[in-house]
Amino acid sequence: MTDSLRILSFMRMSKALHEIPLFKVVSACFSKLAANAKYHAQWRMSDQWTSLLWAYYQDQLSPLLGHNELSGKILDAALRKDKIIKSNLRNYSEESNATGIMCRDYKPRLTLNGIEKKVTVNCYITLPPFAAEPQLKPGQSWWQTLPPTKTRESNRNKRV
Repeated sequence: MTDSLRILSFMRMSKALHEIPLFKVVSACFSKLAANAKYHAQWRMSDQWTSLLWAYYQDQLSPLLGHNELSGKILDAALRKDKIIKSNLRNYSEESNATGIMCRDYKPRLTLNGIEKKVTVNCYITLPPFAAEPQLKPGQSWWQTLPPTKTRESNRNKRV
């Protein structure tokens, strides 16, 4: 193995080792946030949850993130790496979810640079442990209860 291959292999391994504590801290912080009754029974997209995580736990998260930004993808990965949370994410009925953290996903239509796409978005709801998913009004879907999001527009000049 050449030196450059060894260095590349070490860099990949150190990145993977760095992500493990990050995922553990993110899932622990999310579990603490999930215990807060203020946020119970509210579906939110993973990016919306990360902004709350950052507001409450910036001191714990920033040393692990370095120059990176906390994103919904990191939250999704962290919750799926935690075996207890992962095993309960799809348990919606009463007495079946020990963590009180539930997940659903949907594919909204997004327009990016004039191209319409369907992108999978993971959403989470927090409840007291062993509680059931809240009942919806007749004809209402869970994703219709999501809080509104802000759309960011870019004014960059496109290359022709």
